[in-house]
Amino acid sequence: IHPNAEGHRVIGDAVLRSWGIKRTDEPPPELLKLVGQRTALLHDAWLTHVGHKRPGVKPGLPLEAANRRAAELEARIQRLER
Repeated sequence: IHPNAEGHRVIGDAVLRSWGIKRTDEPPPELLKLVGQRTALLHDAWLTHVGHKRPGVKPGLPLEAANRRAAELEARIQRLER
C-alpha cells in the first residue's frame, strides 16, 4: 500500500502506542518539507542508480551527488530538531 500523510500518521501512532508512547505533536511544516525533499532526492537517485525504468519519472542525481545533497538537508533537519 502507499498511504498518504494521514495514513502514515495513523500507522505511526499505532506503532508509538505499542511502544507505550502517547501521541506526539506534529512536527513543524519546515521540518516535514526538508524530510520530504531528502526522501524524494534519495528515492530518485537510487532508482536511477539501480537502473529502474519508470515511464514519466525523470532521472535522479548520480548517487554520490544525491548523498552530498542529502547530507546538507540532514544538517538542516538536525538544526530544526534541536
